[in-house]
Amino acid sequence: MSWRYTGLSVLILLAFLAMRLPSLFSPLPKIQPAWLLPPSHDDPEGRLAMGYRLPIECANVWSLELIKGFSDTLAMELLDKRFEIMRAALDEPHLDALRRARGIGDKTAELFLRYLDLTERCTTTDRLLMWRKGERGKPPL
Repeated sequence: MSWRYTGLSVLILLAFLAMRLPSLFSPLPKIQPAWLLPPSHDDPEGRLAMGYRLPIECANVWSLELIKGFSDTLAMELLDKRFEIMRAALDEPHLDALRRARGIGDKTAELFLRYLDLTERCTTTDRLLMWRKGERGKPPL
């Protein structure tokens, strides 16, 4: 009787191994963990939470209000002059370029430069996504 149970157990084990055998020899799938990928431009909360700077070109009012010290009025002023600021950031220091927006002084500019990137560009699809999420005016193309 014990030989039957032993034989049956071995048979079940061999059947299980036969089913698992193809998957044991197949190559492992390449998994790209999401936490290794930097957040995209259309995820401002993720970028700021992970310590990345927010590109001013892709920003909208709601993404700028995530930064401490930004009001909606200041965000609108900065967005109205964003391309002038980006052009100025190529030639002069970033503090001077950011001070072109009304209501931003030296200390405020230093604070905002920790969170804003004045020179990083967005792709057209990123700009369209940000525009659809609330940017006013014509869609940038």
